[in-house]
Amino acid sequence: MFFMMDSQPEFTQPIRTRAICFLLISSLIYIAPIVCLILAGIHSYDDYISDWKFWNFATISCFIIYFLAHCIQIFGQAKHDKNLEEKSEFPDEERFQKNQKRLNNVKLILKTVYFILSLYGFYISYNVLDVLETGDYRYEFYWAFFLYCTFSLLIFILPVVVFLFGRILDLKRSLHEKTVENLKCLI
Repeated sequence: MFFMMDSQPEFTQPIRTRAICFLLISSLIYIAPIVCLILAGIHSYDDYISDWKFWNFATISCFIIYFLAHCIQIFGQAKHDKNLEEKSEFPDEERFQKNQKRLNNVKLILKTVYFILSLYGFYISYNVLDVLETGDYRYEFYWAFFLYCTFSLLIFILPVVVFLFGRILDLKRSLHEKTVENLKCLI
């Protein structure tokens, strides 16, 4: 058709729009705590930016690098899946698996560092909040950082709890099955 400027069919446009909106929303969910923390820190410190600690910067930097590695991994997976759909052969499957493994290792290292920094930030901000009075200029910043570190720790602790809870349920289920099986032999 003469009126279609885009070379893609009409039915893919809503899918593309939905995909773009989903990516923007997920990016905002990832980045919003970082932006809020930075803005709260700058607002709270105003002229005291020298009090901004190294671990504040390291935590934020680690999270941003983790987010970028996660985006690269998702983009690589999407590109690989699209290539598989278009072609019946497996182009560079070994290289793709090697890159995915490398990105998983990088993400694991960054997650570990981020967890340690969040735990350290939680400990420091909690202790500083105990000492500071409400009117102190640093109170708002440490309160924001305390909340940020608490949410970060919850993000890491909840999957571990769910994983352990699932393992306990699996163990309980298998124990129940074996008990029933053994009772069948006795009855």
